[in-house]
Amino acid sequence: MKNRFLPFLFLLLTAVGASAQLRTGLGSRLGSSESPAPATPGAPTLSYADPKVYEIMAITTSGTKFYDANSLVSISGLRVGDKVEIPGESISSALRRLMEQGILDDVQVSYTKLEEGKIWLNIYLKERPRLYSIQFDGIRKGEKETLNDKVKLIKGKIITESLIKNTQTLIKRHFMDKGFLNTQVRVTQLADTLRGNNAALKVTVNKGDKVKINRIEFVGREEIAEKKLRRKLKATKQRRFGRIFTPSKFVPKKFEEDKEKLLEYYSKQGYRDARILSDTVYAQDGKSVNVVLRIEEGKRYYYRNISWEGNYL
Repeated sequence: MKNRFLPFLFLLLTAVGASAQLRTGLGSRLGSSESPAPATPGAPTLSYADPKVYEIMAITTSGTKFYDANSLVSISGLRVGDKVEIPGESISSALRRLMEQGILDDVQVSYTKLEEGKIWLNIYLKERPRLYSIQFDGIRKGEKETLNDKVKLIKGKIITESLIKNTQTLIKRHFMDKGFLNTQVRVTQLADTLRGNNAALKVTVNKGDKVKINRIEFVGREEIAEKKLRRKLKATKQRRFGRIFTPSKFVPKKFEEDKEKLLEYYSKQGYRDARILSDTVYAQDGKSVNVVLRIEEGKRYYYRNISWEGNYL
């Protein structure tokens, strides 16, 4: 018998980046205000304007290729013999439970048969593909090998939105730590028709240019010369003609380390309460940034008297 989709049950559910949808009855589109027409004169029909309780007489599945259908039905929480209100929370909760597993790309619920107070359900399950290979584009061979070791994507792992986003974030952070702050990463999923439910990920990387530091400014500094403070920023140097041995690229991780060194220097000079109130990094142009450090130096401490106790030599 031709499937009739449950009316007025549309959900966009997010669980590990996945989404589920339910469509309306008799092939009509979502959001239709019309109730599905009965298949034969006098046959019962579903109406989202008039929810009713139905006993589930059977649950079938479709779309699964590699997962155990009975196990997925069990996860849904729906059982033959259950009485559920349609439209209602029971079907929505079943979808949510299935999508939370992170192994499905789409779930739809339809009915194959409908009688007075009785319903026969079908759950359509679209499985997520598994990773077969990963390809890098836009970077050198040595960089590809480094990223392969860093990303550590395991062959056979289920491809989820979370996996794709984490891969993008990890690769961007890798190049940002090398001074490429404008790195763009695009991940494309390529279906592998020869290997069933497998897919490859194509990672296209555009590093852009290394971002240099145009100027470093200290706001709130009064007692210690800027020149001395800049020297304490060992790996964060502003651009200067003739600078060779210490590059002026901006690396966020090194910047954080240098801020700690700056406070250590203040402490050694007697400013034990010194702190960095804020730091701002803003673009000068597409290839350089300006850095502003807002400092509160506090008062300077001195040793007044030193006394000795105990034995003398």
